[in-house]
Amino acid sequence: MIKKITIKDEASYRGDAEVIDELAKFSFFYGANGSGKTTISRVIRNPTKYPTCKVEWENGVPLQTLVYNKDFTKETFYQAEGIPGVFTLGDAHTETVKQIEKLEIDKEYSINLHANLLIQLNGSEGKPGRRGELKKLEDDFIKACWTQKSKYDDDFKEVFKGYRGETVKFANQVKANFNNQDVLKEHSELKDKYQSLYIDEPIEEQAIESIDTTEIKLLQTQSKLSQPVVGRKDVDIAALIDKLQASDWVRKGYQNYYNANDRICPFCQQKTSENLAKSLQDYFDDSYSQSIESIKSFLDQYETKTKEIVQTAKGIIDNNEKWIDANNLRLLIQKLETSVSYNILRINKKIKEPSTIENLEPIDLVINDINDLLTGANHKINSHNKIVANIKSERSQLKSLVWRFIVGDALEPNVKHYRDEKSGLDRAIENISNRITEAKENLDNINQKLRTLRAKITTTQKTIDDINSILESFGFNGFKLDKAADNDKYRIIRPDNPDAQSSLSEGEISFVTFLYFYFLIKGTQNAADTIDDRVIVFDDPVSSLDNDVLFAVSCLIRKIIREAKGGKSKTKQVIVLTHNAYFFRHLTYLPGMKDKTDKEILYWLVRKGDTGSRVVPHKVNPVKCTYQLMWDEYKHNEDNYHILPNTMRRILESYFTLLGGEEIHKLPDRFDGYDKLIYESLITWVNVDSHSIFEDANYSITKDNIDGYKNVFKRIFEETQHIAHYNMMMGLENVSS
Repeated sequence: MIKKITIKDEASYRGDAEVIDELAKFSFFYGANGSGKTTISRVIRNPTKYPTCKVEWENGVPLQTLVYNKDFTKETFYQAEGIPGVFTLGDAHTETVKQIEKLEIDKEYSINLHANLLIQLNGSEGKPGRRGELKKLEDDFIKACWTQKSKYDDDFKEVFKGYRGETVKFANQVKANFNNQDVLKEHSELKDKYQSLYIDEPIEEQAIESIDTTEIKLLQTQSKLSQPVVGRKDVDIAALIDKLQASDWVRKGYQNYYNANDRICPFCQQKTSENLAKSLQDYFDDSYSQSIESIKSFLDQYETKTKEIVQTAKGIIDNNEKWIDANNLRLLIQKLETSVSYNILRINKKIKEPSTIENLEPIDLVINDINDLLTGANHKINSHNKIVANIKSERSQLKSLVWRFIVGDALEPNVKHYRDEKSGLDRAIENISNRITEAKENLDNINQKLRTLRAKITTTQKTIDDINSILESFGFNGFKLDKAADNDKYRIIRPDNPDAQSSLSEGEISFVTFLYFYFLIKGTQNAADTIDDRVIVFDDPVSSLDNDVLFAVSCLIRKIIREAKGGKSKTKQVIVLTHNAYFFRHLTYLPGMKDKTDKEILYWLVRKGDTGSRVVPHKVNPVKCTYQLMWDEYKHNEDNYHILPNTMRRILESYFTLLGGEEIHKLPDRFDGYDKLIYESLITWVNVDSHSIFEDANYSITKDNIDGYKNVFKRIFEETQHIAHYNMMMGLENVSS
C-alpha cells in the first residue's frame, strides 16, 4: 500500500510541500476541476517523472500501480496499431488451470513470507526491525561518543581536529581505533604531554647538574673531630690534668689566668708560683693552639660548602620546577639543613671543648637522595628534548594514545556494548537478507512457471465479450470492441465502419475506456505476465457520463472495493479522485464497512487557493451535496478572492432559481452605486435572459473589494426575507435577522 505522497512544485502545488500522509486502504478524494487531483494520480502513476515529488510505500515495498486518468486514455486508445488486448484466463477447467491455481497459492505464501521478512528487516507500524535496531544502536553510540568529545575537547583540541564539527565523523574515528593496541595511558599523563606538544613552545632544555658530594665527603671524614685535643704530655702538671680529665676546664681557667699576668689562680684566687705559670704555658703550647685553629678553619670550610650545597638545591627548584618533584626536593633540602645545623653545633662544641670526640651526620646520603630526584627530572628533560627533535612523530604518537584512551577508558562500556550488539544485529540482518533473497528467487521461479502456463490458456476474447455485453446493456449499440489484425490487440468498430475509434463521442470514450481499465484490473496486457498485488487509482472516471452510466461505474468500482475488502483479489488499495459530488456520495456508500471506517476508509478534500493546492483529510465523509459544498467553499475559502464571486453566483442560482422562488433580478433598485454594480455582477450570470452593461472583464476583483461582494451577497438574503437560510448555511442559526 501507498502510505504517503509528497507533492512539491508541480502544477498547482506551490510553496511548501503538500504531504498526503497515512493513506487508507480505501481513499476517496473530492475537489473541483483544476484543484490538483490529476497531479496526484500522475505522481502515483510515474513518480520518477516528478523529481520534487515522492511516493512512499508500506514497509518500503512498492506494488504495481494501475492508474485510470487522461494519460491512460491517451496512451492506450490512441495507438495506430490498435488497443492493447487484455489477457485473462479462459473458462476451460483444464489441468493447466489447476496448476496455475496451486502456483498462485504458493506465490501468495512466498509473497507473505517475503513481506514478513522485510518487516523483520525494516520494521513496520512503530516496530523498528533489525535495521531500525541497528540504527538506534548507531545513534546511541554516536551520542555517547559526542558526550566524551565534549568532555575532553578542551584537553585535546588539536588531536580532535577534523572530527570536532560532525558527530558521525567523530564516532567513525572512534570505530577506526577499536583495534588500537597502544598502551593505555592515564588522562593526566596524556594531558601533560599534550600541554608540552601543543600548548607550550617546545624548546630544548638543559639537563640539571647533580650536586657534587666529593668535597663534603672529605670534610666529614677528617679526623680533627674524632681526636681529643690536649696539652703536652711531658709537662709536670700533665699527669694531674689527665687524671682529672680536666683539660678543657683547665684551659678555660688558664685563659683567664694567663691574660691577668698577675699569677692569681682564677679558681681559688690565690697567688701562684712562677713554676705553675710556666707549666701551664708549656702545657698549652703552640701545637695545642694550632689544633684549635685547625678545627675553626674546618668549621669555616664546612659552613661555606654546606651553604653552597643548600643554595644550589634551592636554585634547582626555582629554575626547574616543571621537571622536578618540587615537594620532595623541598623536604630533602629541609632534612639537609637540619643535618648541617646539627653538624655545625657539633663542630662548635669541639672548638669549645677540644678534648671531646665529636661525630658528624653524613649529609652526603641526603644529597644522594636529592641527586636521585635530579636524575628523574633529567629523564623527563631528555624525553622532552627527544620530542623537540622529532615533534611531528611525537604528536602522531600522542594522537594514537589519546584515541586509545577514548576507546579503552572514556568509552570502554559503550564500545563493548556497541560491538557486542552490532555483531548480533549484523548476523541477524545477514541471515534475514539471505532469506529474503531466497524468497525472492523462489517467487521469481513461481512467476516464471505461471507465465509459461498462462501463455498457454490466456485469451483476449473474453474481455471483448464482457465489455461488449456491458455496452449493449447500457444502450451503447452504435459501436463495439473487436479484434484487430493483430489478434493480441483491439479495435472499435461500427456496423458500417471497421474503425470507429475517431468518431466516438466524449461520453462513449469515457465509458469504454473505463470498462477496458476495469477488466485490465483482473488481467494483463501481455499473455505471459503474472497478476501481482496492485494499487488501483481512478481519476474522474465519470467525466461526460449521464447519470445511468455514472451509476454503473460507481457500482463496478464498489465491486472492486468489496473484493479487495474481502481479500478475494490482487487489489490491495483503491484510490478514487472526482469532482462529481453525486458520484462521490454514491461511491462512498459502502454497506458493511461502517465498523471499519476509521481503519480502512479515509476521505480527502482537495482545494486550490492563493498558496496553491492543499489536501485535507477527513475521517467522516465531508461531502453532503453539491449545494452544501458550495457553502463550505464560501465559508472556508473566503480569502481566495479569485473564485469567491463565482461561488456566490452558483449559490444564488441554486437557491433562488430552484428553491427560493424569488425573482432576484428585480431587486437592483434596492442597491445604490458601487453595491448596485456588485449586485448586477452576481445576478447577470444567474439570469441568462438579462444583459447588464456591467461586465466582469471590465472589473477586477481584489482583496480590497471582496468584502463589498460578501456584504451584497448577505444583503440579497436580507432583502428577500431569506436571511434565516443564510444564517443556517453559515452556522449562525441563533443570530436574529
